[in-house]
Amino acid sequence: VERGEMFRILKRIRSKRASAATREEKEAWDERLGASSKIFADLASKLDVLNKQYYNPECMQFVDVEVLGEHVGIPVRLYSLRDKDTMEPHDQAPRPIIIIGGATAGPTVTKGTAEAFALQYPNRDVYVIGYPDSRQSKISPDLPQKLKEQGDLETYTKINKDVLQRMGFENFDLVGISMGGGIVLKAATDTEF
Repeated sequence: VERGEMFRILKRIRSKRASAATREEKEAWDERLGASSKIFADLASKLDVLNKQYYNPECMQFVDVEVLGEHVGIPVRLYSLRDKDTMEPHDQAPRPIIIIGGATAGPTVTKGTAEAFALQYPNRDVYVIGYPDSRQSKISPDLPQKLKEQGDLETYTKINKDVLQRMGFENFDLVGISMGGGIVLKAATDTEF
């Protein structure tokens, strides 16, 4: 949901209210306008929280894994609407949603998807795992070419498996977008994943 759409909906409701013929119809449209305004104010507030997390460096961690013989810091961004003051310990929290985006997507392109999942499941954390060759990663200059030469998803599947193991997740829901979908399918056939 984008904010512009919320404003367009409110504008349509106001227009319908203005063209209502009877007092009862106007009151019904007023009721819809009030209810919609409350919903949209809550949604806008939650989107603000998630947007701040996108720009907050504390919401991104780098998980150190070995990729083709070198240590790489893989970026993992957290989106969460859970109250940090009342959160249960990591091992008692509801299982997280892990998103693996497309080849060049990383956390940037998957932001909208992560926000949508966080809004839909506000009691669960949503993590977006980046790629070793994304601009947020901490890598050597020649690693992107080495990854390109691999030509399959095996390396990326192993990387994501290593990231999730290092983060300590045993139970999670895994979502793949574009090339991330291929990685998730590979992961589904890996009995150790």
